[in-house]
This record gives sequence, C-alpha cells and structure tokens, in this order.
Amino acid sequence: IHAISDRSVRTAVDAIEAARQADGVTTTRDGLAHLQLVNPADVTRIGRDHLYLAFTYAWLNTDPDYDLTVIPFIQKVSGNSYEALHQPGSYYESNSYPVASLKAAGAILVAGSDAPVETRDPRPFVNMTHAVTRKWANRPPLNPRQSIPLRDVIDAYTINGARMLNIQKEAGSLEVGKSADFILLDRDILSLADGGHPDSIADTKVLATWFKGQKVYAAPEPHTHVP
Repeated sequence: IHAISDRSVRTAVDAIEAARQADGVTTTRDGLAHLQLVNPADVTRIGRDHLYLAFTYAWLNTDPDYDLTVIPFIQKVSGNSYEALHQPGSYYESNSYPVASLKAAGAILVAGSDAPVETRDPRPFVNMTHAVTRKWANRPPLNPRQSIPLRDVIDAYTINGARMLNIQKEAGSLEVGKSADFILLDRDILSLADGGHPDSIADTKVLATWFKGQKVYAAPEPHTHVP
C-alpha cells in the first residue's frame, strides 16, 4: 500500500490489521511504501505487525520549495525560511521518515525507488546515500536521528527484499544452494560509509552483473583516444 501522510499510514495499518483479524492469518508479507510522516503510535503498531516498509530513501532530505508545499498544511508555520519550516521538536521535524524508529520497533526495511515517477533511473546508490545522510550536499539533514547504517540499507536491497517476496531460500544473499546473483562495483561502499564519506556512495557504478552464476552485464570499457 502506498501511503504518504500520517493519516494515510494509519488508514493502511487499520486495513491490514482488520484483514488479519478477519481471516486469522498474521503471517502475510504486508507492506507499505513511502511513509513520509508517521505518528509515533503507528510506529509501534507497524513494528508489532512486522510490516515491510519500502522507503524511497532519496526523498529523505530538506527541499525548500517542496517543504513549503507540505509542512504548512501539517503544522503552523510563520515565514518561509528553513528555520520556520524545520522547527526543532515540531511534529513534522520529529516524525518525518522515521526509518530508525520503525526498524527498532520491529518493522522490516526494504527499498523502493518510485521510478519512473521522479526519475526513470531507480538510482539505488543515491538512495543508499540518503538513507545514511538524509540530505543533499550543502543542505541541512532531515530528521537526522532517523539515519540508518549502510549495512541496514544493503539488507533492505537484498535479503529483506527477498523475504518480502518469499524467495529468501533462493535469493537475497550469497549462500550455498542459492542463486549466484551479484554485482561488481567500482568502489568499496562499506569503506566509504565506515570512513565518514557516505556522500561518495551516490556516484557508484556497476562494472558487471551476474545472474544465476552467469555474467549478464559488463560496463563498456572507457574509450581511449589514440592519436
């Protein structure tokens, strides 16, 4: 279910819980996408229900133009400055994209892109960067206490996504007996995150892709001009 606002998130959770109560099945892999704003009471419910959450992590940032179209409809704002829109301790500032709190409560993080709505490129490495930094360069971060480590983001893109699709025995991690699906990157993204340079993850390029043990993609070789 795609849910953006706190009211839509609550309505979605109400529907899922009603369906589970009606049929007695609590093991379905129910999921929500986006979750821009979540009331703390619903964070607890989502965790208790172990829902899968597909965040578009690239949206975890402050954007003056966009913020002005959203925040004044949620809480009283005086002025259009960054300080007016992002008041410390305000409802929006405290509950926007509460990724870390939802994970701590028991929700399972997966990853989405919403492509081709904003961009046709799913841009996974841009999403990974924003999950860690929650900002664009030269802008303050959005609700930075809700940042998550890169390893949690990688899990969201791999094993957690496989669990949501109920294919975790066949895919989602490199283990004996599973499909040999993996990519070769042009940089060590874990070292970048551990070394305090998560912004550089956004520029990561895939050099090669293997699916079921077969190479199915190789990046073009850089063209060298010979005079």
